[in-house]
Amino acid sequence: MPVRRLRAVYESLHGRLTRKEPAFVVVTAGGIGYRVLVPLSTFEVLPRTGQDAELLLHLVVREDEWRLFGFATDDEREAFRTLLRVAGVGPVLALAILGGLGPGELARVVREGDIKALTKVKGVGRKTAERIAVELKDAWGERGSVPGAGGAALVEGPQAQAVRALEALGHAPDEARRRVDKAAQSAKGDAADDVAALVRAALRM
Repeated sequence: MPVRRLRAVYESLHGRLTRKEPAFVVVTAGGIGYRVLVPLSTFEVLPRTGQDAELLLHLVVREDEWRLFGFATDDEREAFRTLLRVAGVGPVLALAILGGLGPGELARVVREGDIKALTKVKGVGRKTAERIAVELKDAWGERGSVPGAGGAALVEGPQAQAVRALEALGHAPDEARRRVDKAAQSAKGDAADDVAALVRAALRM
């Protein structure tokens, strides 16, 4: 059953951030808790739980499921939507690409045609990476247009959070733990306590 992607149904969501994980957040508004899948670049800039947050939304509708994807900036959302136009790239893979590379690194990869960096993301083969590089470069121009993202306070248990993020992106639990353990052992300084850095390092292994 093909996926129908609807852009205009939900534009944005503003409410209380009641749960914050690297792969998803829960925002409560009007008495309803909305589970929203987010890239790491958005996770990094969200406030602590209990505070108000606002996300730009993209809704994916399947026959048996509606899924919300949330982004901190228009650039992130447009990068996600541009990735969805590439043959072989679905919403989960698009989120993994944004999470594994980060917006700034994705712009560099597209600008330089760095196929090898794209193929390090789980689920991206060489042919798909080549299509991504070409089609995003056509869409963004020669320089690319996706900015980097700033940091934010992290929730407790960074390695456990990183494992859950990898599981949400399709890794088996044992593989996710193995990758995060290796990423933590290789991390320098405070990077071992940075959830986003751990996930990106694990995705690149």
